[in-house]
Amino acid sequence: MATTLGTVARSNLGKHRLRFALTSIGIAISAFFLSAVLISNLSLMTSLRESAAQFYGNSDLVLEDPDHSQFVIESPPYLSQKAAQQVQASSLVKSSWGVATADDVMYLAGSGAQEPSFLVKRTDLAADDSVLSLTLQEGDLPRTSSQVLIPSSLAQNSDLRVGQTVRMTDYTLPVDFQGLPPTSDFKISGIYAQKAATGPMNNMVFTGGSLTADYTKSREADPSSGYSMMMVKLAPGVSVHDFKQQLTSAGLEVAVSTVEEQIQKDVDDFTGGISQVTAVVLGFGLLSLLMSSFVIANTYRVYAASRTRELALLRTLGATRFALVRMLLLEAFMLGVLSALAGIVTAYGLAFLMSTFMTGGYMIDFSPVPALISLFICGTVAVLSALAPAWSMRKISPITAIQSVPEPRTRSVLKKVWFWLLVLLLVALVAVGIFWAQSSPLEPGYVLATVALATLLVLVFPFFLSPLLAVTSRFCQPFTTAGMAHSNIRQAKGQTVASGRMLFICAAFLAALMTGFTTLKVSVLEDIERSYPFPASGFVSAQSWEASTRLEQEVQAFGGVDAATVAIPQGSLENKLYQDANRVSVYSLDASQLDRLAPYDFPHPLADDQLLINASSAESLGLVEGSKIRVAGTHKSQELTVVYTDTDLFGPVMTRVTGQRISGSEFLATSPSPYSPALILGFDPSLSSDQQLAALKGLESQVGLAQGSLYGSLTMGRDIELGLNIGLYVALGLLGATLAITLIGIANTQILSAYQRRRPYALLRVAGMSKKQLRAMISFETTLVALLSILLGIGAGYACAILLLQVYATNGFSMNYSVHGWDLLLILIGGVALTWLTSLIPALRASRLSPVVSLQETP
Repeated sequence: MATTLGTVARSNLGKHRLRFALTSIGIAISAFFLSAVLISNLSLMTSLRESAAQFYGNSDLVLEDPDHSQFVIESPPYLSQKAAQQVQASSLVKSSWGVATADDVMYLAGSGAQEPSFLVKRTDLAADDSVLSLTLQEGDLPRTSSQVLIPSSLAQNSDLRVGQTVRMTDYTLPVDFQGLPPTSDFKISGIYAQKAATGPMNNMVFTGGSLTADYTKSREADPSSGYSMMMVKLAPGVSVHDFKQQLTSAGLEVAVSTVEEQIQKDVDDFTGGISQVTAVVLGFGLLSLLMSSFVIANTYRVYAASRTRELALLRTLGATRFALVRMLLLEAFMLGVLSALAGIVTAYGLAFLMSTFMTGGYMIDFSPVPALISLFICGTVAVLSALAPAWSMRKISPITAIQSVPEPRTRSVLKKVWFWLLVLLLVALVAVGIFWAQSSPLEPGYVLATVALATLLVLVFPFFLSPLLAVTSRFCQPFTTAGMAHSNIRQAKGQTVASGRMLFICAAFLAALMTGFTTLKVSVLEDIERSYPFPASGFVSAQSWEASTRLEQEVQAFGGVDAATVAIPQGSLENKLYQDANRVSVYSLDASQLDRLAPYDFPHPLADDQLLINASSAESLGLVEGSKIRVAGTHKSQELTVVYTDTDLFGPVMTRVTGQRISGSEFLATSPSPYSPALILGFDPSLSSDQQLAALKGLESQVGLAQGSLYGSLTMGRDIELGLNIGLYVALGLLGATLAITLIGIANTQILSAYQRRRPYALLRVAGMSKKQLRAMISFETTLVALLSILLGIGAGYACAILLLQVYATNGFSMNYSVHGWDLLLILIGGVALTWLTSLIPALRASRLSPVVSLQETP
């Protein structure tokens, strides 16, 4: 019988393939999503591994400072000079390469700093190519410090050729008076073949000589070796243990890793943040799969109910209860696997096209593992989704095959008990998560509470939807289109809840996303304004009083500038806590212009004989508001009254009159930044941010400043806003797949519902209902459920977003909870409109059913 039922399962799946078409599309989209994410992640890991393997070349060991892993943001510490010399002189070492890298900018010779440039990682080429083995694609290795070897990806993407001249930092020359590094010409001697343009070898260029290592030494107050790591090729017959023993005997503390271990560490370091992004993208893929599970469950609920007599007939032929369940689950598994194959083939096909047309050394990994994982997940989800409808079919009695009226179904008390136990568990998790977060803000308590709350709201969604439907039914007259739609909703509660729950989840995610985005955007921009109180500021190269005042006048006269002043170092604090060499510089400026730039923060304009200083900076210097502090200038010293401000100033400031009183028209010679006044400015508030940014670029060009040399709340805010907008668009794009599956699920539910209700619809047509009225009834039913579900979803999403945002609030981040009503209204209107459009197809299909055919016992 099992073989027969398997044949029946395959036959039914083929016969009713059109009914499963929309369900198959939803599964295929989910499988494509999962496969694409897994292929991308695996390809990235492969590219990083190949890049690291090329970098470490033929070496056996990699040596680093023992504390290198503790410096995540800053540059890692260098190897000690003793360790570097000991390794280079060791008889156990065949060859070694001290690696000293520095970030640099490469320009085309003669292009100037305003032209397009390339960010590169620069290092000295190994003297012995047995450690680092590069495959030359063209040209030769650099032999002098004025030659450079570039990777093939950089040459291809930037159209660079052998023999061409580029400009990079000249480490032999000191920085100029503006703190800018000088540049010199470098000739491209060769191009090496790059396996993967990512990881350690991403835009890495090699120069001859030892300029980079000398530069890294000069940057340290106590230079050691200048090497961030050292690659070692052991002599023949020498083991790793022997080499480590020699280092221990010499009293050297060095972290020693094999090449395999170092490659794995590099991959883990590079994929730290990327893995989080992958997890987020994969989460959206699983969300789309969750929507597919609702579609599958709803499909099989309707499908199994329409096959009641067929299943009962199989019972009369000897099929057991569990054999019927296995048959239905086999259908679901085949549906899930076959549908997933379509999405997987599409993902691999797209990956193949990308590998064909994509340049830059990114390696696409065509491993079958993503396909197998996606097949397993989709097949498993399909079986689990169909489990409940299939399990309910085990109660079918053989006598149902000859009954004209189906047996009434009894509700399981045990099912209700499990439901309410799960509800209580989720409520407890919400409470525990909030309590945990309050006692330990750094722990993920609010994340746990948010996940539990979201799951709870999805679970109890029907208890909110039913009362709302009951309320709206009171405004509908019986036997009208709306009244008949409400009647259909009451008769098909399972289908209504399934469709509504999918819309509820989508609306909740969108509402939570928009609430979180708006709140973070407003809060971050306010925080930037506190950290960067001025729209734009930066040190300028005016080397005299006349040049500074002329620059100030020129900026003030520039179109769009509302206020501007140049702060000139004209004094220093005489504080006994500091030595003369480390005196704190005091800047003089136009107080009226300063008051216009940040009027919200200053309780009163800065007066003569006052010293305005940031409150936190004053406390660190031991200065009390209202006290006296002596400020020394080039002519004399004078006591000034300390005035606090919450604004984060670049240093203590005084009025221009006070500055001239103690220094005349001279700069402070002992200033830590001699001849480096600071320009601060603000723009007309009536201008948009885009207009202000355009004015800033025009101002930099007119007064001869490098692009980007002036920064502040205007530029920082725009960068943050741009980043948040990109994140929002990416999230909305990822949610698009979930929304597509949701709409497919609604259309699929309505089509199956129309097939199941073909006899009631036929009776309505016989009773005089027109096709137009039938279509209106079906559309009204779907739209009403959508409207109420989306409203509930918006409320749930807002609540979950506020709860999750407490993660930032409890960790000291100032939150300004904000939501744009237009965003939520757009979610509501857009969701209802899309659902209405989706309902047109099943409504049109139902209206085309012939009443005569539909009234037949056997269709």
